[in-house]
Amino acid sequence: MANIRNLFVVGLDSAGEHVFSHSLAGGESWDADAEPLRNVAFDPQGNLVVVGAHAGDVGFGCQTLDAAVGDMFLAKLDPKGACLWSERFPGTLAQRNIHVAVA
Repeated sequence: MANIRNLFVVGLDSAGEHVFSHSLAGGESWDADAEPLRNVAFDPQGNLVVVGAHAGDVGFGCQTLDAAVGDMFLAKLDPKGACLWSERFPGTLAQRNIHVAVA
């Protein structure tokens, strides 16, 4: 049986009000314990950088990143959730312990 994973990225303002949300189909998981979103960080301008794994097509509004099992994604969203850029990094195995930091 396929193990489908989805990813949701939601932005809230300081009062907890909804600003943006993205729903991303992560595809069939290669590992029942794998979680698609690995880490998030904010840069000094309030942009959100997200990194994770995906085994199917994902998109943040810039472009659709097609993928195979083990691929990673990295995307940067502005404070209103608009995609500034996104990139796919091919891999051969499920990748874990991925972190992101910005300066």
